[in-house]
Amino acid sequence: MSYPTQRLSVACPNCQQPVTINVQQVIDVGEDPTLRDRLLRGRLNVLDCPHCGVKGPMAVPLVYHDPEKPLFLAYLPNEMQMTMAQEEREIGRLANLVLNHTAPEQRKAYLITPTRVMSFNALIEKILEAEGVDIEEVRAQQASLNLIIQLAGLVDSPDKLSASLKEHGATIDSDFAMLVSALAAQSEAEGDEESAKRFAVIRDAIRDTLHIEAATPPQRSAEEQYDELIDLLLEADDEQFEAWVAANRPYLDYQFFVHLTARADKGGPDEKEELLALRKRMVSLIDAMDEEAKRSMQAASRLFQALLESDDPAALIEERAEEIDPAFFYVLSANIERAEQEKREDVVTVLNQLYQLAMGALESRMEPELRLVNQLLRTPSGPERDVLLESAVGAHGAPSIIRTIESLALQLEDQQQSDPRLIDMLYGLADKVRATPSSDTPAASTRDDVEPQKSAASSGVLIPGQTPQRGKDEPPPTIVLPK
Repeated sequence: MSYPTQRLSVACPNCQQPVTINVQQVIDVGEDPTLRDRLLRGRLNVLDCPHCGVKGPMAVPLVYHDPEKPLFLAYLPNEMQMTMAQEEREIGRLANLVLNHTAPEQRKAYLITPTRVMSFNALIEKILEAEGVDIEEVRAQQASLNLIIQLAGLVDSPDKLSASLKEHGATIDSDFAMLVSALAAQSEAEGDEESAKRFAVIRDAIRDTLHIEAATPPQRSAEEQYDELIDLLLEADDEQFEAWVAANRPYLDYQFFVHLTARADKGGPDEKEELLALRKRMVSLIDAMDEEAKRSMQAASRLFQALLESDDPAALIEERAEEIDPAFFYVLSANIERAEQEKREDVVTVLNQLYQLAMGALESRMEPELRLVNQLLRTPSGPERDVLLESAVGAHGAPSIIRTIESLALQLEDQQQSDPRLIDMLYGLADKVRATPSSDTPAASTRDDVEPQKSAASSGVLIPGQTPQRGKDEPPPTIVLPK
C-alpha cells in the first residue's frame, strides 16, 4: 500500500489567493525511488498559482526515509512557527506512518527516532551526503547561485550592478561566468525570455567590468572518446556489445577504425589480437545493422508510397499496422519537411493526416497506461479530460498511471534535448491523477515492477499537435557512454 497524499488549501505567498496543492509528507525512496529525484529537482509539493502564475516548492513538514543507507530524516519548516509540543507530535505522527508501513522483520532501531534537520537546505545536504556527493562543492555552487540571483535584481541599475560585481570580484571567476551563461541558455530554451535577458546582461557585465570570460567546458578529444568506447566494448557481454554499437553507430566511421587499428598496432601481441578481434566483430555487426536499416528504409518508403496511392489510407494503415516503425516516421517526417520548404500546404495537410493515422495505429499497440498518457496529452484541459482521468483511474489504478507518467518525465529530464514544456505537462498530469476524486491511493509506488520505457520518443509520447521532425540541427558527434 502506498503512502497517502493530502490536498491542502494554502495562500499563495505572492498574491495571497487560495490555492489547492497536493502534499507528500512521507518521502520513502524504498517505496518509490522517483520521490528522491522529484525532491532534489524541486518538483515535490509544488504550488502552481492559477491567479498570478507563481510556481515553486512549498515548505511542508516531511520525513525522508532511505532504507538502503539507512537514512531517516525529519524536517519541520520554521515558517510554521510550531510549539515544541506540536513539533514532537508531528514528527511522531510521520515517523509512525513509516514504522507501521514497514514489515516487522525490516524494522530497525533508527526508525524509532528520525534525525531532525533545521532547514530545507540541510535536508538536501544530508541526502546528497548519503549519496556520496561532495557537500562543499554543493555549498559553493549554491553560494554562486545566490549571488547570481542577487545580481539579477540589479540589472536595471547598471551602476549598482557594476559596483556589486567589483565588491564580489574575489569570488567571481571564469567558472562563475560559465554558470551565468548556462543559466541564460537554459532560460532561453525554456521560453523564459525575461530571465534569459537578465542573465545575458550579467554575463556581459562580468566581461566588461571584471574582464572575465566564461570558461569553456573541457572537451574530450575524439581519440579519448574512441578509447573510452573501445575499453567499454572489450568488457561488454553480448547484449551490452550490440546495444553500445547500435547507440554509437553514426560515429563509428572510417576515422574510428583507423584509430582502433593504430591502437592495435601499438599494443603488445595479446592486446593486438584482442583489438583486431574486436574490430572484426564490430565490422560484422555494423554490416548486419546497416543492411537491416537499408531494408527498413526501403520497406518504409514502399509503405509510404502505397499510402499516397491508396483510396483508403486509414484502412491500409490498420491492415499494415505492424509495419509502422521509426523508419516509417523518418520517411514521413522527411517528406513533411520537404513539403513545408516548398510551401505545398495541400501536401503538408495530407501528410499530417497520415501522421495522425499512423500515430493512432502506434498507440493501439502500446501498453494501456502509456496509451492513456498520449490520450491525456492530446486532450485539452476541461471536462473531457476530467472524465478521461476518472475513467482511467478506475480502470488502471492511480499508482500505475503515476508511475508511468513520472518514469517518462524523469527520463526526459535526463535527456539534454528534451522539451521542458513536455516535462512540465507530464508532472502536471501526475498531479491531476493524484487529485482525481476516485483515486484512493494517489501516491506512486515503486517503479521496479514496471516495464521500463526506452525513451519518450520511442514510446510515442508527443506534445499535442506536434509535427514530427528529423532534427535539422544535429549535435556534433559524441560517443555515447554509460552514466
